[in-house]
Amino acid sequence: MHRRLRLNTPIWGGLFILALAQTPVFATTIVFNGPQDRNGLNCDPATDGHCVIGAREEFQMFSAALTSPTVPGGQWNLKIETNYGVALPGSGGDVIPSFLYGRGTFAMCDFMITWNNIDYGIVMHAHDGYTPGYLYQVNDGFQTSGQVMSAQGEDSPRPEMAVLIAAGGSLRGVGTLTATANPGANGLTQALYEVQVAFSAPSNFLSSGLFTVRACSYECANGYILGNGKFDNPVPTGQDSGVPEPSTLVMMLAGIGALGAAKLRKRVS
Repeated sequence: MHRRLRLNTPIWGGLFILALAQTPVFATTIVFNGPQDRNGLNCDPATDGHCVIGAREEFQMFSAALTSPTVPGGQWNLKIETNYGVALPGSGGDVIPSFLYGRGTFAMCDFMITWNNIDYGIVMHAHDGYTPGYLYQVNDGFQTSGQVMSAQGEDSPRPEMAVLIAAGGSLRGVGTLTATANPGANGLTQALYEVQVAFSAPSNFLSSGLFTVRACSYECANGYILGNGKFDNPVPTGQDSGVPEPSTLVMMLAGIGALGAAKLRKRVS
């Protein structure tokens, strides 16, 4: 004799309504392709001698990708494809070490963000008491290449370009900085290195409106990326592109299915 299975309509109905009520959460990646010249215009380093100052294999910037978290207050991710003057990663905790240029030692620029007329920076190399991989808010803006290099007796080829956050900033998020070499890269068609930062930020960080990013391979501002992005607009603007990633909805539906199966087993027994 076959036992008729009866679904518990209130439970299944409630779970179905819960599933429909949940809004899928998406991470968005905005990619800023480079390099740009000192005027913020896209340029071709293979044909334009003013696009990257110095050896392309040491200073060319290829791209910077910023990915928002899947939940408010979750983890952000930054990925930079770039060349650098010494091998990455560095030794010990010095992931991006400084290297000698003329009479001074200099390093990679911070990843600088301006949003709602407030300046932020993700630090790439320790300076002014800052920790690499951490996010800071600064009241005094950015240090220029000319300021940073003249402090060690050197001239900058692009002295007006922003390269580091100013001293005295406030911590807004902690992070982890890593770097890896790209296998087989020649530094001309593919970046030699990939630098990544996984970091936290305030829950409303970059939540609305346009923001500007600046990044450079070196404090001389030899290779530069300058661009605008907007996370609350899914339609790509300018050189930026949004790439959605599915989040928790699939996991939630799987859980609903498991609950339903357990209920059916109980009814059969």
